[in-house]
Amino acid sequence: MHTLVDEARAALLQKLGVHGGHNGPNLGVVEMTVALHAVFDSPTDKIIYDVSHQSYVHKMLTGRAQAFLDPAHYDDVSGYTNPKESDDDFFSIGHTSTSLASGFIKARDVLGNHENIVAVIGDGSLSGGLAYEGLNNVVTENSNAIVIVNDNDQSIAKNPTGGIYTALRKLRESNGQAEDNFFTALGYEYHYLADGNDLDQLIALFKSVKDTDHPVLLHVQTEKGHGFAPAEANHEKFHAGGPIDLKTGDYKGAGQPAGETYDAVLSDLVFNKLKQDRSVIALSSGTPMIIFNQEQRQADTTDYGDLNKNQVVHQGSKVAIFGVGNLLGLAKQAAAKLAEEGVDATVINPRYLTGLDTELLDQLQADHQVVVTLEDGILEGGYGQTIASYLGDSAVRVQNYGLQKAYPDRYDVNELLAQNGLTADNIAQQALKALN
Repeated sequence: MHTLVDEARAALLQKLGVHGGHNGPNLGVVEMTVALHAVFDSPTDKIIYDVSHQSYVHKMLTGRAQAFLDPAHYDDVSGYTNPKESDDDFFSIGHTSTSLASGFIKARDVLGNHENIVAVIGDGSLSGGLAYEGLNNVVTENSNAIVIVNDNDQSIAKNPTGGIYTALRKLRESNGQAEDNFFTALGYEYHYLADGNDLDQLIALFKSVKDTDHPVLLHVQTEKGHGFAPAEANHEKFHAGGPIDLKTGDYKGAGQPAGETYDAVLSDLVFNKLKQDRSVIALSSGTPMIIFNQEQRQADTTDYGDLNKNQVVHQGSKVAIFGVGNLLGLAKQAAAKLAEEGVDATVINPRYLTGLDTELLDQLQADHQVVVTLEDGILEGGYGQTIASYLGDSAVRVQNYGLQKAYPDRYDVNELLAQNGLTADNIAQQALKALN
C-alpha cells in the first residue's frame, strides 16, 4: 500500500510537470485517497469530493490511470469528478461547499440500502453557506454519514483569522480537545487526526468508523503540496498552475520577460490605493483576483445617461450584425465576408445587455432586410432572442447565434463556436440566403 502511495505521487508529479493542474490540493491527499479506496468499496460506498479538484488520485484508482501515466492520454479526463468518465464519480463538480449531499443519505435510507456515504470537504470549502446547511442536514438524518474535513489551513491562500477558521485552528492546536468544538455541538461524533499524511493512521481511522449507524466527522490535518518540497514551502503558489520544472520547482516559462500584464498593472494600482486610503475596500471571489476600484471608474468617460444606446461601428444596409461583447470581432469578420459578395453590412456593438436600443432597431427596418445577432452566451433566452421578439411583427428576418444550453467540459473555443455556427463563413452564407 505504501508503494502505491509512492507510485501515485510520482505519476501525479510527472503529469503536473508536463501538463499542470491543481498541484497542491492533489499532492496533499495522496495518502488519504489511497486509504479511502483501501477501506471503502467504491462505487457501492459513495465517496463525494468537494470542489473535486483534489480527485486526481481517485481517478488513478478507479480505472483512469492511463490518463496520468501516458502523456498521449493526459487530456482523456477532466480536472474534476465527472460521471461520464466513471461510475465512481457522482457529480460534475467545479467548485465548493457541495459535497455534504444529504440527499444521498436520504435516498439510501428510503431504498433500504446500507452503503457508506463519505463526504470529503476542505477547510476552505467550509466557508460556503451551502456547507453549513449540509452539516446541519446530515446530522438531522441521523444515520450512516462520514464527513472528512481535510484541514490544511489553506483555501487558495492561507486562511484568515476568525469564524470557522479560528475554530479549526483551536482544534488543531489542542489535538482535537478544544472545548468549543463546533462539530460536537452540532451532534457529530468527532475524531481528530494530526498526521493526515500518514497512510497507516488514516486506514485505521477509516476502518474504525466504517459502517457507522450515525453521523461522524473526521477532522484530518494534511499538508497542501505534501511530498514536493517547493509546494510545501509555498502553498499558495502551487495551489494550481501550468507545467512545473520538477528540478527547480519553478513554473515553466516563469521569469521570462513578457512585458507588463493587465493583471500586474491593475494589482499594483489597487494595492497602492488600499495602502493610501483605509476606506477603500476590494471585493473578490474566492480566487485572489482584483476588481476595478474607484479611481478607475472615475477615469471612465462613458456617458451612462445614454444607457442602452448601441454603438454603430460601421453603417451599411441590407444586413445588420450585432456583435455582443467578445463576438464584436467575429461580427466584423462576417461583415468582411459579406463585403466580398457585394453586401455592405452594418456592424453594431450593443455595449449594454440591460435593454434594447429601440430607436436604432426601428431605424434598421427602413433599409435592412436581415438582422444577425452573435453572442457567446446561451442562445435560449439571450440578448439575440430579445431583439427577435421586438422585431417579430416587422418584415425584417432575424438570425440568432449563440451557444446551446449545455455544460461543455474541456473544449477548444474555436471548435465550440464552430459547432454552434459561429464562424464568419457560416454567418455570411446564412445572411446571403435570407436576402435571396
